[in-house]
Amino acid sequence: MFGLCKDRLPGRGAATVKTVPPSSAAPGVRAGRLRLSGWLLAQAGLLGAVAVYVIGYAGPLAPDAGLRQLDLLSLHERVEGADAVGDRATLVVAAGPQSAAPCAAQVALASTRRATSAGVDPRYPLVVLVPDAASPAAKPGLDVRPDPGGVLARRLALPRAVTGCFPGYAVIDPAGFVRYRSYDPAWGGHGQEQTILLGAARP
Repeated sequence: MFGLCKDRLPGRGAATVKTVPPSSAAPGVRAGRLRLSGWLLAQAGLLGAVAVYVIGYAGPLAPDAGLRQLDLLSLHERVEGADAVGDRATLVVAAGPQSAAPCAAQVALASTRRATSAGVDPRYPLVVLVPDAASPAAKPGLDVRPDPGGVLARRLALPRAVTGCFPGYAVIDPAGFVRYRSYDPAWGGHGQEQTILLGAARP
């Protein structure tokens, strides 16, 4: 902005008006601009960090672009071989290799808790995929199925459950759509949380 300055010429009654450019912004204005610049830089840094995480971490875990996000309730995807059992919301677990003791322990825990209030509600089928056994051992309350080579686990975008003991699960709604997916190494002890998700999974 330019300031206005009135000068009265000698011997004349009329005043002339001229503009005077400011030499610099007021200190308060400069401080406000600096704070705004700092805030914008911080937001840009945050967005950059999120982009690095999504590209460098989440991306390789989810080869199917339609299933690239983890831990979202808004998924609505068909995955070949991942079907609801008996037209009911179904929990499908990629349990990891049972040759790894921690993976086998989670399957045993889920079976033990199945008939209790701490386990997945018995109204909902619980399918357990095992990649390293042609004839997996049966577990009470669980539908244990072989998944040679982890084919279905990979389709569900949970490949780390195949190559290491990092199991995960997906919630399938009664219409057969994947609605939720998450890695969860301690899935066997999270029955109440899973029951809530299954109850919310509607076509």
